[in-house]
Parts: sequence; C-alpha cells; structure tokens
Amino acid sequence: MGRIKNALAAGLGLMALAGAYAVFSPARAGKRRREQIREIVAQTLRADVRKVRPEARFVEDLGGHSLSLAECRSRIEEAFSLDIPDEDAQKLTTVGDVTAYVEAHVKRSK
Repeated sequence: MGRIKNALAAGLGLMALAGAYAVFSPARAGKRRREQIREIVAQTLRADVRKVRPEARFVEDLGGHSLSLAECRSRIEEAFSLDIPDEDAQKLTTVGDVTAYVEAHVKRSK
C-alpha cells in the first residue's frame, strides 16, 4: 500500500509540475507579452486593436504622433521594466519591431 501511495504522490507531483510549466511556459509568456504590447499600442494610439498587427507602422498605419509615441514607449518600458534608449527607439517603427525588441531584452535581463 505504501508503494501505491508513493507512486500516486509522485505522479500527482509530475502532473502539477507539468501544469505549472504549461501555465508559465516560455511560449505562453511570449504570447502574453505580444498581447500586452498590442493592448498598450491600441490604447495609447487610440487605434483599433484589429489594426495593431506586427507589420503595422506606428505613424503611417496607426496614426501615431510624437506625444502618443512617447507615451506608448513609456508604458511599454514600465510594463516590461525596460529602458529603451533613444537610438534604439528611433529604429522601432512597427509593432513587430517593438515586440522583437521587448522579447530580446526581457530574456536578456533575466
């Protein structure tokens, strides 16, 4: 009977571990980051979230201007505990650029 209890406990422990990995997996974390970036961009630029796709350009496609882009940058920095230098920010012209930048720098900072 003791072996069965131990096997059951070990099996439940593995299941719990697998469930925790599914919840905190890198793929899910990346998806959450992408969704969070989309929401921040849509809110700060007052853009339709359906238009906030990786290829969308902040100025040309989403109607961003200097003040709204500065606010968007600030909110992304705050959300992901990043500091995006001016020279890097100038190169980030699409939602996909920002997403790739955030994912690269969040991973690097851990």
